[in-house]
Amino acid sequence: MPVHLYRYGTPRQPGEGVRIGVARHAPVGVRREDRARKGWFDSWLPLLAPPDALAADYAERRISAAGFRRGYRAAMERSAPCRQVIRLLAAFSRTAPVSFGCFCRDEESCHRSILRELVLKNLPPGAYPPEPDTGTVERYASPVCLSAWDENGLL
Repeated sequence: MPVHLYRYGTPRQPGEGVRIGVARHAPVGVRREDRARKGWFDSWLPLLAPPDALAADYAERRISAAGFRRGYRAAMERSAPCRQVIRLLAAFSRTAPVSFGCFCRDEESCHRSILRELVLKNLPPGAYPPEPDTGTVERYASPVCLSAWDENGLL
């Protein structure tokens, strides 16, 4: 499935799937319950935003666009939580489209284009075929969870 990019507040496009906001800050003046309806995001994930110092250096022109790209990539690769979330989003994108959004007008100079590259680089190999229906219930739960099961599933 594709990984899309969008700008906060733009109309939703067909096939975008879940919109994930990846800016450090939530939009000011937009109520939480209005964020999805008004085109901001379905879920906000500021963990994947550039570190504040890197964003400030780029905004103040203390580093180049190439330096920003290198710094963002390094920050995502250095952080175990970021790596795990990127792998999760890559696996999720195999079965459903996802879209990354931010405030920036130019998506090519925004970290969300780098994030898309990182997600695509972490796609698990192969496709996920549908699970065969064997007619049996697999039981991989803990003993405590299994105590709540009968032959046909949960009690």
